[in-house]
Amino acid sequence: TPDCASGTDPAFEIASFLVALANWHLSKAARLCTNVLNHTSDELSVKKAHKELLMASGLYQYVVDANWPSLISKTVAKVPLELTVDGLAGMVSLCLAQASEVTLDRAIFLEHAPALISKIAADTQSKYLTVASSIRTHGEEAKLLCQYVEIKAALCSAIAHWQYAKVLDEEGKHGIAIASLNEASKQLTICQEQVQAHNKSKVKGKPVLVIDRLSNVRKAVNRDIENSQRNNSMIYYQPVPESLPDPPPAQSIVALAPYEFPSLSADL
Repeated sequence: TPDCASGTDPAFEIASFLVALANWHLSKAARLCTNVLNHTSDELSVKKAHKELLMASGLYQYVVDANWPSLISKTVAKVPLELTVDGLAGMVSLCLAQASEVTLDRAIFLEHAPALISKIAADTQSKYLTVASSIRTHGEEAKLLCQYVEIKAALCSAIAHWQYAKVLDEEGKHGIAIASLNEASKQLTICQEQVQAHNKSKVKGKPVLVIDRLSNVRKAVNRDIENSQRNNSMIYYQPVPESLPDPPPAQSIVALAPYEFPSLSADL
């Protein structure tokens, strides 16, 4: 049975090429997303980052649909995570999660309706958790990526509850809104602890953007908690439930871009 370096298996060669192409789109999106999440890019860059992520997701999914992972497992002794069904499924979810996060961050920056933002944030959180569930069983090979997506999921959960609290306030449910803000604060604490644990692993590419965004969201949540508690104690007098309020409903706004393998000319 050949190993990964043998280069003698056609399915391995084709799948590796397509995954490398998908990784290239993902890297290109990452460079664009750095500016997007720092709010230093224009609308065109946001659309380009979104497109690159969806194209990458389509490529990963194509490798799965073509059944190449099962063919590779029969001829290659040690299959890398990125060429397994679990690894590819995780990468599809990661691309969709990041595309959703780009839209989420843009929606917050442009101050769209809190109801919409909370739904996008809840869906983004779900997609990041799907990544972790897809690859968690692969041990050390998947550990760092699991840590990273769990950080992102906690941050998105905090954003979802923070924005959902605004919706509850508009509906006159001020006590429940405070409970939602408290949950947002709790998720931010979890996120902070996860960031610290991730940084102790001494890996390259520490989540600096996550730290910056965590700080910004924390300030906004603390400000809203202070204002809501003051208004409730002076005006509304509504009890704050101890139990967690219903989570905001999720709304998916992204879908992968299907990849079509080019047909070969009969002359070749």
